[in-house]
Amino acid sequence: MATPQERCITDPAQLQEFDLAIKLSNLNMGDGPPNPWETTQQATPRLRLSLFRPLADPAIFAACRNPRAIGYGNRREYLDITALDKAWRRALANVPPTPHITFDLSLPRPVDGSQTSPRIYWDTPRTSPSEQHVLISSRCVLRLVASIATLTRIRVQGEVQFGLSYNGAEGVLAGVVSIVEELREPLRELAKAKRTWN
Repeated sequence: MATPQERCITDPAQLQEFDLAIKLSNLNMGDGPPNPWETTQQATPRLRLSLFRPLADPAIFAACRNPRAIGYGNRREYLDITALDKAWRRALANVPPTPHITFDLSLPRPVDGSQTSPRIYWDTPRTSPSEQHVLISSRCVLRLVASIATLTRIRVQGEVQFGLSYNGAEGVLAGVVSIVEELREPLRELAKAKRTWN
């Protein structure tokens, strides 16, 4: 859940709207010169990116399905999130960078809201093949988060901060805790790295 200081982005297209809202809020609507006090008090935008929420959209979910990547007696199907990965990175590249990003790794509910639609899980040893599963490879998650964080570090000249969040119950169910732990140190090192190029 986003804090009052954060803007929760659940779809890459929302980044353009967020950027426009920031620009409009920064306009000086008065007749006189800009107030330097107001300028210095403008809050640095903070984003919470719900990276996998777009998969709740049936069209996006269908576009990421990969029927050929099936194992365990047709119980497991691996999503190909390449299109989702590119959409997030393209959207972030087209708006001014923000130095504060929280990566929300929560997975969406069944895409059609019913009990018959396959649920999405992380591909971890904890995931049981006892029912129909649609899986996201942990390797793909690591690559997506790392690429966004690296892009942000390259574009932001000053300090950056990265955070991670997920649904608590989901962490026990799907083993997302191990993914979060694997991401913490690389994100910490990226945040500490100093940008030494123009």
